[in-house]
Formats: sequence, C-alpha cells, structure tokens
Amino acid sequence: MRHFQDGDEEAIARLIYQNYRYSYIKESFYYPRKIKEYQGDKLYSIIALDATNDRIVGHFALLKMADSNIAEIGVVVVDPAYKGLGIMNKMFDTLIQTAQEAGLYAIFGEAIIYHIFSQKSNLTHGFSESALLLGKAPQDLTIENNQFTQTKRRGSVLVGYKRPQKLPVPKIYKTIIQKTYRLANLPPGTLAGGTGTQKTYASGV
Repeated sequence: MRHFQDGDEEAIARLIYQNYRYSYIKESFYYPRKIKEYQGDKLYSIIALDATNDRIVGHFALLKMADSNIAEIGVVVVDPAYKGLGIMNKMFDTLIQTAQEAGLYAIFGEAIIYHIFSQKSNLTHGFSESALLLGKAPQDLTIENNQFTQTKRRGSVLVGYKRPQKLPVPKIYKTIIQKTYRLANLPPGTLAGGTGTQKTYASGV
C-alpha cells in the first residue's frame, strides 16, 4: 500500500473501466489528467501494488469536501484478477490512517444499497450508518458480477460516518448536544450501529 505517485493515473482509470465500464457516477475518473490534477487538493489516493511486478491492482481515495474539513471515501476499485484477497480492507485501513494524519474531522461513505460488500466493509471499519438517500444511484449503473444492477432501476445509498479522531464539544452547543445524546440513551463518544445491530440491504428503489 502506498500513496499516489505521478504516473499512477492511467492505471487508476483502467481499473475504473474494468469494474464499471462507462457507468461510474464520477465521470472525471475516466480521465487520467483529471485524476492527477486533483491529487493533494481534492483527492488523496491510496494505491495497492502487486509486489512481484509493481502492477497497480487497487485504488481507494479520500475526496475532500469544499469549504470543510471532512472527506468522502470512494473510488474504490480492485483489479478483477485480484479480488477476494483482502486488498480493499488493507487499503481501507491505510485510508483511515491517512485521514487521521491529515487531521480530518470526519469521513463518510455512500454505500450503494445493492452492493452489500461495501456496506459490510464500512461497518467493519467503524462507520455508523446515518442516512438513506433514495434513488441516488443511476439506473444504468453496472458493477462487475452484480446481479442487482441488471434490473435497470435506480438504487439508493446508505450514508455512514466515522470520526478519525476525538473532537471537543463546542461550548455554545454543549448543553443541547449532551441532552440529545442523553435522550437517545447514547453515552458521549458512542456511535449507534455497533456489531450487535449491523444490517445490510440489497433492494433497489
């Protein structure tokens, strides 16, 4: 696992095509020039390499939100020939560490509802599901070896959040925040949706 280096952009674009053909919702990632241009500003890429031949076999990224100190996790793709080896989870660990080192207040992910593996992965890495966005995924989205994308119906996404580091409570909001947590029966610092309540979904909308 390593961070992006100049010259990686072509391989990243190829991985996007291998996994999604031309249906990926973030169209700019089909253009190597844009992938390179965004690095360090809008985008922090994690690269997985096959150590035997230096072949790029995976990509995962933090997409920094404008005018904020949070980032979306996404653009995660693994070479079809290397799937099932735990590469995504290793990239995920490196991604969270990168968010901590960058001092990000929070990271969030939008797991497509019929891509169950991404939901499970987010939960495994400590994310708390907080919203369901109905119909956000386009009907022409295709994912390799995913039968649910064959229905040609719009899909929803599950939004999960994670705080890479502890944050102080703003004094001006401290009372209302403490009251909200108390009414929800959640001790400060506890996230809902722990291992005892994890669920996954696989239906379109």
